[in-house]
Amino acid sequence: MPRYRPRRLEAALHRGEPVEFAHWRSAAGDEVDLVIEWNQRLFGVEVKSTSTPRPEHAAGLRRWLELAGPRARGVLACLVDEPQALGGGVHAVPWWLPGRSRS
Repeated sequence: MPRYRPRRLEAALHRGEPVEFAHWRSAAGDEVDLVIEWNQRLFGVEVKSTSTPRPEHAAGLRRWLELAGPRARGVLACLVDEPQALGGGVHAVPWWLPGRSRS
């Protein structure tokens, strides 16, 4: 299971490190809601309002991961309580992300 460190990104933003945010959409209609480029890495985040994520919810994210290469990682942020593997290197994670308070 990959480790998610949202506080490291938050600290980088506070230090003024360059962080780029984008949205990705292919000509075929695949998309990723949020792409973060930071520290020579790419992080794709797909957001779904489901508590029962399925592999097809992450189809666009998996396609982006194939194109983005080995420096990319991706997650599906949704209404789960604990991280779950969805296959293809993608995990469903709580929308509030581990390490952060839900309140």
